[in-house]
Formats: sequence, C-alpha cells, structure tokens
Amino acid sequence: VIICNGWFIKYALRFYSIELGCRDWLSITIATSAMNYVMPFRSGAGFRALYLKLQYDFAITDFLSTLSGMFLIHFVVNGGIGLLGMSLLWYEGASFDPLLAWFFGAVALGAVMAIWLPFPTGRYTHPVFTKLMQIKKGWHMLRQEVAIYVPLWLAMIGYAGLTTGQIKLLFDAFNVELSWGAILFYTAGQNLAALATLTPGALGIMEVLGIYMATHLGFSTSEALLVQGLFRIVMLTTLFGTLPLALV
Repeated sequence: VIICNGWFIKYALRFYSIELGCRDWLSITIATSAMNYVMPFRSGAGFRALYLKLQYDFAITDFLSTLSGMFLIHFVVNGGIGLLGMSLLWYEGASFDPLLAWFFGAVALGAVMAIWLPFPTGRYTHPVFTKLMQIKKGWHMLRQEVAIYVPLWLAMIGYAGLTTGQIKLLFDAFNVELSWGAILFYTAGQNLAALATLTPGALGIMEVLGIYMATHLGFSTSEALLVQGLFRIVMLTTLFGTLPLALV
C-alpha cells in the first residue's frame, strides 16, 4: 500500500520534470503517511508540500493539482468498487445499504465529471477562482500525458486491490465470514472514510462507519471494532517500523 502511494507521487512529479529516486519517494510516503496517522487535518499532505517546495522548488499550486488528481482517481476507483460490491450483494440476494450505494454512485460520477469535463477558458478576476482554475488546469494538462497518467491509475487501482485483500485477511483473522461483495462494499467505504482525516488517522470516523456498515452486512459491532483495531495496529506497526528509513 505504501509503495502504491509512493509510485503515485513519483509519476505525478515526473510530469513536472522532477525525478525522485526510490529512496526519495519511499521516504516521503512513509513520513507523510505517519504524520497523517498522528496529526489531524491530513497534516502529512502539508508536510509533503512544504518539503517538495524547499527541496525541489515545487510550486504549491502544482502540488495541489497532483493532490486533487489523487483524490479524484481515488474517488472513481473506490466509488466503482463500492458499486461492484453492491451489485454482487444484490446478485447474491443479500442486503445492502441503499444510502451508501447512492453515495458511491454520486462520488464516482462526480469524480468522473471533474476529470473529463472540458477545462473552462473564461477569465476570472477573483484570486480564489484564479487559483482554483490554475489547479484544475494543471490537472487537465497532466492527464494528457498518457505515459504518466496511466501509471497514476494503476497505482491507485493497486492500492485499492491491496486494501481489499488486507480487509479480507482481517475479517478472516476473527473468523468473520463475508462474501466478496460485502468485502468490496466495506473496503470502498473504509477507503473513502480514510480521506476524512479531521482526526488523526480518521480516528472515530472509520470506526463509526464500520459499525454502521456492520448493521447492513451481517456482522456485529464488536467484530467491526476488532477488525478496525487490528487494521490500525497493522498500519501503525508498518509505518513506524519503516519510519527510520524515511529519517535516515
């Protein structure tokens, strides 16, 4: 999972003629991911922007273009996974939450529209709109580079696939039998909730969502909390176990 995030950063910066070596992109990914887990409001992204500005003179506007691109692809991929999981649940005759199904559809469709709608060419005088259009223009220019754009999608699809397998193993560890439709549905919800880092590591947010989804997918609240607790232990152990590599 860490490697997939690092590959996204590597290829996104390549568009701006910044070549990161393996040690660089891996260190940046580990350090920023660890910060997201211990500090609120996705502080790791701010640290990454500052580091790239100081080290490579990477403009904040360009950084926001790459960050918005990461979020948009994340929304499309995980919204699609959620809809696939919902479809499998429906095919299996199992229950699912229609509200979350609509949410996944809205997220995926909204992100697809943001990615593919033509770039507006009108002039904007307000500085806020000017900056937003610069960010959007940077992303639209980036997606025209196929040699860079395709690896960005592959990195995010790889991330989603690995987290799906991870969630499956976590439920198996507690002998909780869930169909693949339920696993996909749960994974998509957790991956989208992970972006809501108002608290360190979205603490509390992902747990509440896990409990909410448990009522619709047929496992208990205690099982939801056990799975989420083990997930956090695995992530923290991995991040802080590899953090010395980022600090050397």
